[in-house]
Amino acid sequence: MQRIHYKPAGIKDLLVRLRALTSLMADLAYSSVLFNDPDIAEEVLAIEEEIDRLRNILRMNAMLAAHDAEDAEQLLGVLEVADATDRISDALADIAALTIRKRIHPIFVQALSESEDRLVKVEVAEGAPLVGTSLREVYDAIGAAIDIIAVRRGKRWVLSPSTDFRFRPGDIIVAWGSEAGITLFRDMAGGESVEQALPAPDTEASEQLRQLRRVVLDLKDLSEIAVDLAYSAVLYNSKDIAEEVLKLEAQLDDLSMMFADRVLEICPRDQPRAIAGLLQIGVAAESIGDAARSIANVVLELEPHPVLKLAIEESPDTVYRVTVKPGSAMDGKEIRELNLLDLAEATVSAIRRERRWFRNPSEDFRLQAGDVLIVSGTREGEKIIRRLASRPAKEVRKRASQPG
Repeated sequence: MQRIHYKPAGIKDLLVRLRALTSLMADLAYSSVLFNDPDIAEEVLAIEEEIDRLRNILRMNAMLAAHDAEDAEQLLGVLEVADATDRISDALADIAALTIRKRIHPIFVQALSESEDRLVKVEVAEGAPLVGTSLREVYDAIGAAIDIIAVRRGKRWVLSPSTDFRFRPGDIIVAWGSEAGITLFRDMAGGESVEQALPAPDTEASEQLRQLRRVVLDLKDLSEIAVDLAYSAVLYNSKDIAEEVLKLEAQLDDLSMMFADRVLEICPRDQPRAIAGLLQIGVAAESIGDAARSIANVVLELEPHPVLKLAIEESPDTVYRVTVKPGSAMDGKEIRELNLLDLAEATVSAIRRERRWFRNPSEDFRLQAGDVLIVSGTREGEKIIRRLASRPAKEVRKRASQPG
């Protein structure tokens, strides 16, 4: 074990950093598979080392903050989050390792290529509109339809570049976004795609194989949503969000078992290494779901330490759950029609419709009664969102027009 250079850091700040790194790690792990890129996979393993370092600092913070038995009991949750984060990063590293070990099954690649949120890797051409443009200007031009994950400049990777980052010819960019956003971004980059040649669409594939690809995407999406919600639950001490994580974990368990059974029933046995890699997806998703559940249980079973509790209470931001009621102002409306960002400083990060989840839903997503929304925003805006989800539009407008 390497020596840890301890630097004091707030527990909440460490949790925010760990959440951002696990999200980045997931994006890069799946990118390494889709693009069959060992360099990206190596970056995933480097992030795993950084997560290990931060996890140990989080543990040390908990140890140093405990003055008596009561303190120690309240800090058990911090230690549990640290251990769960370790399990999440290990599972994501196992996915990236499939690229290095050449155990990628075509079904995995085809499934990722069919995702509604497209991953793309493109090189910036000399003289392209993107040259000299800052990331902030790209986001202003394209909006939320694209997210830049990483940029390789020569032999160096820039992970989660800042909005001041400016692009140069030869930069290789890994990004994800909607089909429209990706198309606009390709035009700005003006370069050739440097993605691997994807397996040709199997137009004669059996319905079983198509369903298997759908399950692969569900395992990926549900595990990522579970992690995001688990961190939200602990950062904002939200029991509602923690309960959603438990539902997700149970769904992931069922899905993982079904996936393993179908892989063994359907896939030909002539590629044993690739089949082993395919099975690893289910194992990783189940491990991530179990770890997310452990984080959620911290919120449901333990009181937060006073230091973390104070940080939560002082924060103007929050994450919350609302259910769309029949006949409410949200029922039957597209998200863009509600203008939530301007009206309530809020964004919808995920939606559960019965047992199906939608992560980062698009602006044209049409809500319906019974939808469960996970919303990020301010505490003041939460009141507005809850009214929109529970009361008719006329009543909401009438209340908004009243002074005070």
